[in-house]
Amino acid sequence: MSMQKSAEWLSLLGNLAVLAGIGLLVFELNQNQQATKDGTQLALLALLHERDAWLHDDEFAKVVLKAEEELESLNALEQRRYTEWLSGKWNACEYIYERYSDEMATDSYWAGWDNGCKALLDSPSSRKAWRERREWYGERFRKYFDDHFATY
Repeated sequence: MSMQKSAEWLSLLGNLAVLAGIGLLVFELNQNQQATKDGTQLALLALLHERDAWLHDDEFAKVVLKAEEELESLNALEQRRYTEWLSGKWNACEYIYERYSDEMATDSYWAGWDNGCKALLDSPSSRKAWRERREWYGERFRKYFDDHFATY
């Protein structure tokens, strides 16, 4: 075999090795992206569990139930606590909405969050609180929530 043929074979093998390396790199990037998505989802669950810890306080749980019936029946401190609790949940919703919009959360994961987030506007009290706090959130999330809000 001539030197020319050997060089051509070596060049071909080198090119194949580069292509294999690129393929492995793409595979690794996909694995990293999935790990990031999984980490995002776990962080959101932790955030929600932390926010729901407030409900382990019987007095606050009563405030939430009372607020869902009629926000005006609460005193100023209770209204503030209720609104802060809702705001924390909306923060989690905004975070997952933005991650989903940036393709960092799966469709199936978002489907559950979408329903849960929209349910946070089910009561007149929560819609009133949203009107008061909506400017605290990003434009894309406000549009998402406002579009749902318009269905009431």
